[in-house]
Amino acid sequence: MTWDITYGGNTVSLPITGYPNKVTKRGPAFLKEIGLPGDALILSFGNKAIVMVWTGILAEAGKDNDQLYTDYFAGATKLEGFKHYEVTIGGTTPTRYTGTWILQDVYFEERGAVISALWYRLTFMKGGTHIVM
Repeated sequence: MTWDITYGGNTVSLPITGYPNKVTKRGPAFLKEIGLPGDALILSFGNKAIVMVWTGILAEAGKDNDQLYTDYFAGATKLEGFKHYEVTIGGTTPTRYTGTWILQDVYFEERGAVISALWYRLTFMKGGTHIVM
């Protein structure tokens, strides 16, 4: 079982110990409010991009933070290299999260020196059409 993120033939598979412990997904409407005497006028222009955020902790037995960083984040073939590109989410990821997304942000942090683990947050966006420049 893996949660896979693929770009350009390279796949990063989150291990079962690194699955997101929190997933948020939102797709707000694009509205414009015009103040009028009495009630406001609201214009609806459709939907904004859907934003999905994964947060979790990456830890694997026998690996220190340098190894975790190298295996999941560092370089063009890992998550930091996928940023701002269209990626495919697949593997055994629940189908409500799979598909084609833009990886907007990759964030990680190290906390304390007691255990080897990286806390991460991945932000994805999905629209009707993606144009990557």
